[in-house]
Amino acid sequence: MEMHDLTESLTIIPKNLSSLIGLGMKFCPIEIYTTVNPTETLDRFRKDLYTKTFYAGRPQKREDVFIPKMHVESNWEPKEWDIPTPIVDRYNKFCSSIRSLFRKKRRKENNLLPFQKLVLQSLTLRTDILVVNYDKNLGPAIIETSVCTRRAFLEHLDTAAYRELTEEQATTHMVKVARAIKKWLRKHKKSISKQELRYLNHNFDPTLQNYPFFI
Repeated sequence: MEMHDLTESLTIIPKNLSSLIGLGMKFCPIEIYTTVNPTETLDRFRKDLYTKTFYAGRPQKREDVFIPKMHVESNWEPKEWDIPTPIVDRYNKFCSSIRSLFRKKRRKENNLLPFQKLVLQSLTLRTDILVVNYDKNLGPAIIETSVCTRRAFLEHLDTAAYRELTEEQATTHMVKVARAIKKWLRKHKKSISKQELRYLNHNFDPTLQNYPFFI
């Protein structure tokens, strides 16, 4: 139950905060009621099950070397009539059983003590403090939001490792990099496999990317 308090002396933090934060950043409180909708998960499971069943036993082409880390998931899914009837029946029964478990909100034991719940509720209302991971895997720490922002700028962003760009400069740089990547793909597209080419084109699409952010 360790928590590093990096706040200043005038900052008031919730009582017994260490009893909650000390559980670790990977601790997950259990909800009092089951509120998860299984539809999305079941649809994904059906797609995976039907696809694996559809391709089961089919010989793999020699030129198609599968690289798991470069796999781009397709939206294609086999039709139900292409899948053996026993597989479809088993999936429908499994789906029905799972949905019956989520039909009602079932009360379950919570893994937080009453005073820890109060601390969590108090913490969710605070925007002036942050719970962060301490450096060198030393556990969670609490710090003021303003102090964390100021240190991030002074100790990282405002150093020689970074250079501030205007929006026009940043756009010009991105266009230049994009042209270089497209030129490289056109030049070497015959030297790489179809899976590799698809992976590179997929990750090159700016609309599918998560832009990096400072934390």
